[in-house]
Amino acid sequence: KMAFHIKKTTLGKDVYYKGGTVWTDVYADRKAFATNALAQADIDELSSPLINGITRPKVLATIVEE
Repeated sequence: KMAFHIKKTTLGKDVYYKGGTVWTDVYADRKAFATNALAQADIDELSSPLINGITRPKVLATIVEE
């Protein structure tokens, strides 16, 4: 069974999506997704406007197949 996780590079260091708005540099703490589509849905959610209408910057991250 394949799993996916979300990774981005910040200040020259790889960090992994942990959930919510949290990123971690600890690989073991990353959030795993069953499908690429589920991972993409979380990226889309992170990039969506907040409730009060303030837009958040697009999340520049990569979905990695494990």
